[in-house]
Amino acid sequence: MFDLYLFGALIPVFASVHFLCWIALPYMSKTFNTVGASDKGYWVANHVSTFHAVGAVILSVDCMVDRPEMLTEDDFFMQSEKAHFMGHFFMAYIFFDFCVCLYYNKQWKSFWENMAHHGCVLLCWYQLVGGDEHHDSYGLLFSTVSIFCEITTPAVNLFWIQKKTGTDHGCCFTLNGLYLTFSFVLFRAGGFLWMGYKLYIVRQQFFSLATYRYVTIAFCYLTGLTMQLMWSKKLVTGCIKTLRGGKTKAR
Repeated sequence: MFDLYLFGALIPVFASVHFLCWIALPYMSKTFNTVGASDKGYWVANHVSTFHAVGAVILSVDCMVDRPEMLTEDDFFMQSEKAHFMGHFFMAYIFFDFCVCLYYNKQWKSFWENMAHHGCVLLCWYQLVGGDEHHDSYGLLFSTVSIFCEITTPAVNLFWIQKKTGTDHGCCFTLNGLYLTFSFVLFRAGGFLWMGYKLYIVRQQFFSLATYRYVTIAFCYLTGLTMQLMWSKKLVTGCIKTLRGGKTKAR
């Protein structure tokens, strides 16, 4: 079940990290002090995102270790106590970042993409974590694997920072770009396609949910899949261009 108290208690954690980044980053990077307010906000948000990603991946792996059968058994209604905290941790960050995005609005180039992504995540995870009148939660495999996809996030954030600080060249930039591209294609594009296959396998259980539930979850999944494929294509194209000696644009 959705725990409003736990959700509310986790939001200040990300707010605190956000605040600390505003204090620390001016001392950590000279470039930070030269960029505009919106870029500073995006820079801070990137560090909070990385903090969340590390925690989310650890929690998702812990959940997989706790219930490894989720990867092999086709049970849409499988339960896990550890997934309860993982889901609320993920939702709390998404909600906090959603609010930050709203504050900066169109000053961020990826504003509409972020709004679509965060809106779908909150709509979907509220159901997966909160369950329904018959189940405390559901979709354990799908929530866990989706959260594990955050393993690509630190590389995404580092890529943006490298572009801003003018360090978008050399071995470190190339290695980060290669890791970002391959991990994104493997875990996000490949992972979402695999989850689509698993969703088809458990379709009878899935369609036993109330109509508005499976319709919204299916919509959010298809929106997420479209974004992952679109971003994967951009990354592969940019990676090939960089390896050939061209330039890529910061997101």
